Amino acid sequence: MRICFMAHKAAGLYSPGASLAFGGAEVQLRILAAELARAPGVEVHVMVAGAPREEPVTRDGVTVWTPLAWDAPVARRAAAFARFLGRVKADVVVQRTLSPLSGPIALLCRARGSRFVYMVANDGETDGTHAVYRRPASRMLSRMTFRLADAVVVQNAYQLHNAAALCARKPALIRSSWPLTEQPPAYSPGAYVLWVSRIDRLYKRPELFLDLAARFPAEPFVMIAAPANDQAAYFEACRLRALAMPNVQFVPGVPFAEMDARYRGAKVLVNTSSSEGFPNTFLQAAANKTPLLSLRVDPDGFVEKHACGFSCGDDTELLAERLAALLRDEALRQRMGENARAYVRENHDARRNAESLLALCRRVVGGKTRKDG
Repeated sequence: MRICFMAHKAAGLYSPGASLAFGGAEVQLRILAAELARAPGVEVHVMVAGAPREEPVTRDGVTVWTPLAWDAPVARRAAAFARFLGRVKADVVVQRTLSPLSGPIALLCRARGSRFVYMVANDGETDGTHAVYRRPASRMLSRMTFRLADAVVVQNAYQLHNAAALCARKPALIRSSWPLTEQPPAYSPGAYVLWVSRIDRLYKRPELFLDLAARFPAEPFVMIAAPANDQAAYFEACRLRALAMPNVQFVPGVPFAEMDARYRGAKVLVNTSSSEGFPNTFLQAAANKTPLLSLRVDPDGFVEKHACGFSCGDDTELLAERLAALLRDEALRQRMGENARAYVRENHDARRNAESLLALCRRVVGGKTRKDG
């Protein structure tokens, strides 16, 4: 079976110096691609955007194609995918993160004889609040994705409930994945309060983390921040504000391979997002025994239900209260960090999730694979 993953800008994730400029959806696709590449009889390709090259390269057993730049015009992206699909002849195409191109990609797959699997990346894609639904044309093209997909994969129970009304077939629940190390990290009391995300005004709300830091002037805060493509002025405003705060360290990028150490060095990970699917930052922090403090996002209520940290119902006053409680109680932080890692081990194991995705791909193909030629 030949499976092709489509990512928006994940080329750098296959380079040693890859940084957090690459989003959570791209990280998830790489994790699953690497796991599936180990399966007998499975050939895995990834189409990414980046510095264009004519021929593919192989990384982690995965054939990586970079046919166009990440900022290429929409028409050029669609044409590049059509050419790529004809060349690779995938049995199944897996795409994640909704865009106006998702529906046309599903149509191209149907025309080429490939099956199309769509993976939901954000709650807003299923409840109608995603930015892609604001314009009638992009809303129509995006909704088409769910009807045309041979299978739709969701991350949590909230998405599963909402997607059922959008899809032609019953959605499948496969939670976000993380490859845990065999040996768990040793406990660390941590030295700072951590925030990791894009500088995005609508979804990530970094200014709320800076507001929180202002309330704890004696506590070190670290902000690992990647720019959003269309918000350069906002990125600069947040950077300048952070630099003016003596207890905040603003880090504009960290190589992906170094992030585990950053999480292990933190007392707590703070999330200020208004909407997510299942944040990779939660998974990586939890894998490193770092407790979670979320202003709003708590997929399926796991943070509170499994005592992995605190969720604050979008209440900034409660966020400050919960942070104060964590900072003064190291035993509480240690207990919640242990709970968080146990939760990831039981619910987000990358190997088990890859097996579930492969079984889904085999079902949609129906035992028939494409012939080369």
